[in-house]
Amino acid sequence: MIDIVYIIYSWLPRVGSSMMMECLKYGGLSIFSSEGKEKKMQSRFNKAEYIANENFFELDNYTNLDQYEGKLIKVIGGKYIDLPIDSKIVIMVRDSEEIRQSYESFLESLDGKSYHICNADIFAMRYAKVLKTIKSNKREGDVAFSYREVLESPAKHFQKLADLDWPIDVRKAASKVDSSKCRYKIEKLEYGI
Repeated sequence: MIDIVYIIYSWLPRVGSSMMMECLKYGGLSIFSSEGKEKKMQSRFNKAEYIANENFFELDNYTNLDQYEGKLIKVIGGKYIDLPIDSKIVIMVRDSEEIRQSYESFLESLDGKSYHICNADIFAMRYAKVLKTIKSNKREGDVAFSYREVLESPAKHFQKLADLDWPIDVRKAASKVDSSKCRYKIEKLEYGI
């Protein structure tokens, strides 16, 4: 029998996927990590906010998934419909403007340069299209969580995963949520800057 691969999926970074990974690890899931990838990421970003994710592997292709059986992995980008059938997936989503401004700030923190990755309306339109594709292809048993909603009621969301047979301790997983790390909240942002 093939063990299930547990996947945190997001089309973009800055949607709470690292928070979810940390929570699920603390809640009892085994994490697949790659020492070489960790060192590369630490060297590339050399920032405390990214180094906090040093134990988490971000999968960038879907080949040889057998090596991840029974483990939790994070997938950023790629096509949701290409993810393996014999997996359990939590899809992380967030307000598009929160993502855009958070990502620009993250890039700026790397080298001090100002970044403008995309017009806010275009970015929102692209993200909405991706979310629509995910929604129309969502498989039974896969769940989509809003980053904001997990911050506001973590126990409810981790209980949902436990009810879907994710082998986690709900209380422990929920206890790792730290809403202070969410610095870009739409009600505090000036749209389109």
